[in-house]
Amino acid sequence: MCEWTSIAEAESGAQAIARCQTRPLGNLGIPIFSADCSAEGSVIELYGPEGTGKSSLALHAIVSTILPQRFHGVDLGGCQSGAVLIDLDYKFQLDRLRQCLQGRIRQAFPPARLSPHVLEAVVNDSLARLLIATVADSRQLVATLYALEAVIASKPHIRLLVLDGISALHWIDSSRTGESRTCATRREVARAVTSLKDTNALLVIATKSAIFHPSSYRQDKRTVSGADRATMHKEFMGQDWTAIVSHRFVLSQGAATEYGSRDHDAQSAGSTSWVMSQQYPSKGLSCRFNVAATGVQFCS
Repeated sequence: MCEWTSIAEAESGAQAIARCQTRPLGNLGIPIFSADCSAEGSVIELYGPEGTGKSSLALHAIVSTILPQRFHGVDLGGCQSGAVLIDLDYKFQLDRLRQCLQGRIRQAFPPARLSPHVLEAVVNDSLARLLIATVADSRQLVATLYALEAVIASKPHIRLLVLDGISALHWIDSSRTGESRTCATRREVARAVTSLKDTNALLVIATKSAIFHPSSYRQDKRTVSGADRATMHKEFMGQDWTAIVSHRFVLSQGAATEYGSRDHDAQSAGSTSWVMSQQYPSKGLSCRFNVAATGVQFCS
């Protein structure tokens, strides 16, 4: 279970007002994230099969959040805010995050002005705004979320919470507790997320793998197209989790492309693009992207 380096003392009234007031997060660099989608208090779910870029998109949002707005007079386009990443499936790679940060910085800086010293300074400045925790099950997640209340009180610049791999809780909880206890724990997770985001005006992004197919897919497998199968959603986190999700985006594999590469979690090599489509609360919006060594690249 994660241990925070410090726990804040009781905050003043002025600090509480500053922490809770509405503060636009800024542009996360994901084309189909509308203003209401990325508003404080929203819970965005990135859903899809393994290896479709969910964690890479979440990492892209983190990089956009923690990058400074400007550095040495160069516009980096970051939000210069704090973020918390809770790794639930033990797949987070710090080297991958550094690569993505360095890629974004190199895109913004004129080559003549980007010395190794400046590059490292921007990376370190950005990473100072990120907290990372790893949890093993739902009970540890709930405890971590409640502990974050005190941490954020001392760090009011934190604006983004990422729950990466929340679907891992299904297998862990199911193997350790009975069905009734699992449902109660999931309910507590939803309550803790709701309390934290509402109290601290946070945007929440959660990645969830498609580990089950809807009953309609099993019954009509021969008549459902591949594209439709890829965007069918099956909830397994319980009604309490479903109730707090304000926006759901489904990710699926697109057509082959000459640019980019597969998600770093995918086993197969080769160039592939991924499609991100909004499923809830409305359908129709979609975009295509590739995952390269330096992060997500959106197709025009």
